[in-house]
Formats: sequence, C-alpha cells, structure tokens
Amino acid sequence: MSRYIMGLILMAMTMTAHAGDKGNGGYSLVCRDENGKINSAELLDIYEGKILHHLDFQNNDIEVDSLILIALNRTAGNDSFYGKMSRELEHIRENTIFVPEGHELELTEDAFPIIKRKGCKFEQLANYTLDDKLVISEEIYNKLDKLNKAALYVHEAVFAIRRKALNETSSFNSRKLTAHLIASNLENLILDRMIMESLQRNDSFKRPCGLMGTIDQRIEDCSYQQSPRDYIVLVTRTLDQKEVYKDLITGLLWGDRLPSRIRLPVASMICSNYAIPELGYIKLDWRLPKIGEWESQFSRIQAVLPNMYGDGVDYQFWSSTSFSVYTYIINGSDGDISREFSQRKTASVRCVSMEK
Repeated sequence: MSRYIMGLILMAMTMTAHAGDKGNGGYSLVCRDENGKINSAELLDIYEGKILHHLDFQNNDIEVDSLILIALNRTAGNDSFYGKMSRELEHIRENTIFVPEGHELELTEDAFPIIKRKGCKFEQLANYTLDDKLVISEEIYNKLDKLNKAALYVHEAVFAIRRKALNETSSFNSRKLTAHLIASNLENLILDRMIMESLQRNDSFKRPCGLMGTIDQRIEDCSYQQSPRDYIVLVTRTLDQKEVYKDLITGLLWGDRLPSRIRLPVASMICSNYAIPELGYIKLDWRLPKIGEWESQFSRIQAVLPNMYGDGVDYQFWSSTSFSVYTYIINGSDGDISREFSQRKTASVRCVSMEK
C-alpha cells in the first residue's frame, strides 16, 4: 500500500474521531423509588463540587441561560478560553437531541467517580453521537433543577475544550472546573489556574489538527494545539507533522518546507501539482513565492517560527522571480537574497497560496 493511500486512510480515521466525541457525555447521580421513578437527579459535577471541593450552590433561583452566561463571564479574563467556550456553547445548543422517557443512554467510561449517595446510582445523562450531536436523556434532564441544567451545558463546553487542547480522556478536571464556574462562592485564584491549565500544551506532543473545513475552521481547530500569534497562525498539522501557516497581515498561506534540492522547473511543477497530503489537504492554487513575498515577510515570520525558512545555509529557497537567465533565491538562515543561474542551481521549495 502506498504512503499516499495510507495517509488518506489515517486522515479519514482522524477525521472520524474528531467528527463526534462519542463517549464523552455527562454523568448524573439518580435516585429512584421502588417503581423506578426518579426521586432526584444531580449532575456529577455539582455532587462532587459539594462533597469533594466544598463549594456552595445557592443560586438555583436564577434562570438556566443566565447561569450559563455567569459561568461564561467568569472565564472572560482569558480571551482564548472565553472565545472557545462561547463557540462550544453555541455549537452544543444548536446540536442537542432529547431522548424521550423509556430510553436510556449507555454509560461511558470517562468519569471514574469515587463516591456516590447510598441507594442511588450513576446514570448517563448525556452522550455524543459520531456526527457530533449531544443526546440528552429527557427523563433525567426534566428532574434536574435550573443549576444542574446549566451545569450540564457548561460541562460539555469545558470538556470539549480540554479534550481538544489536552487530549483528555477523563472528565474529572472538567467536572471540577464546571463546579467552580457554577458555584456561588467564587475562588478566583483557583478558577484562574484551572482555566489557564485547560489550554496548556505539551510541546512534545503535537496532535494533527486543521485537517478539514474552511481555513477559519482549521485555524480554530489548531488553536487548541498552538496559541495564535498576532500575525501568523497555524492552519494545519498533518499526521506526518507537515504544517501550513497563514500570515494574517498578507493573507498568504505558507506550506511546509521540502528539504530536497531540486532544479527550478521541477520546483515550479511541484507547487502547481503539489500532492494534497503535502499541504495539509488544502485544495488551493499553490505556487512558488515571489521574491518580494519572501523578502517582506522573512524578518517578521522568522522570529516566530525560526525553522520555517530553513535551519542553515544549506537551505536556500526558490522564488518565482526571474531576471534574464537568473532567478532570485533566499537564504534560509539570514534572509539574504541573491540571483543564481537557473539552469545550474538547485534549492529547496516552499509553496504559497491565497484563499479564494
């Protein structure tokens, strides 16, 4: 099987995994009578918040939407988390399905609770389908008070962020953060630390991101893996760690480096016929950059991504700018520009494109 076909298969598997977070829903502690009717129901986040984290929840008279907004506003000190949580909440509210009484959801294996109330048991309140729909048990949901209903939506948004940013498989820390966001006794230092930790990235672990969707959707997906800069953002990281970046000032997309030394005719052909996996599965019109594009962006981008233009004098890059029989190239280590006799010179390639 070719590397190209294998790459497409792996990409499809990754896309399927991200298309829906099946098995990442919410647990509830449900107490039933001898006839199976629910006497009480409480989200695991709130139950643990009271018992394990000694939090108070005295704001049950507030409407559900207002409680969600209060929780969201408590994250406003971190612009990145606030923006992500806003988008997650909007997505959840637009993609919710209620399952009527008489049906129940299978328990997931991401909660790992260590305590429960005697005579009660944990039941699955919510879960995700593979097409990213949040399925909620209507029977249990209708027995929740306003605070617990709000906490469910906050939990799903928080856990979605931590899964994407940290690849978490246990919901414990998400439940703890949800409880603090909903609690009436706010502990700012603890809350700020948990919000910050929700977006910390392990530099040694670079998960593929931005493999599908529009450029903006890809940038949003990759923002969970790498903090955006003011002027350059990660658009795609493929399964084999090939990366594409967007310069927000010029709008230009920069593909990953091809370390091979090749002649100019082949370089031009590679960019115009670039294999899709090599440029993050982004179907655009790729080309060699003009020397002015290299020159104007080199000093700005190199400071952010020192390896983007090569890591030494051995890496020189073709431009598409020619003069007579000479073509301009740029030196990857210092940005020096020179003219080379096109027919004899070999250099590396980095392709660029612009959104249509």
